[in-house]
Amino acid sequence: MKRFSVAALFVAALLLSSTASADSYLKPSDVIKQGEALEGSSVRVKGLLLVNIRGRLTLWDSEKDANDSNWHEACLTVYAPGKLSDYLRYNKKMVSITGIFYNDIARGRLDFHMCNLKGVEFTEFNDIKNSRTFENRPTKK
Repeated sequence: MKRFSVAALFVAALLLSSTASADSYLKPSDVIKQGEALEGSSVRVKGLLLVNIRGRLTLWDSEKDANDSNWHEACLTVYAPGKLSDYLRYNKKMVSITGIFYNDIARGRLDFHMCNLKGVEFTEFNDIKNSRTFENRPTKK
């Protein structure tokens, strides 16, 4: 009987750990560190969304990293469909993004307004505070 109980506990723990990992998000710095291994794969990233002066969306680990211009370690460029105005209400808010990671999101083009060549082309966008999710494109009001 003890063997069955131990085995059942092991299976339950395994199932719970896989559920927890499915709900977990990486920080932009985690994605940057894993760069090559994640190329072209789907990632789930949570961070501070900032819209820069040239209208690029950037995702930072924290406000401190953004203020310190720690772009090489803690910022991902975000490519998103739709108009910039669709995202302005999320400027300086914590969001989660699911999308495809690219080590060179500019794909060889010259773009001085990205925080980093490493970036995510999003397929799902979530406003964490208000629990609103947008798939593929933001909703319009």
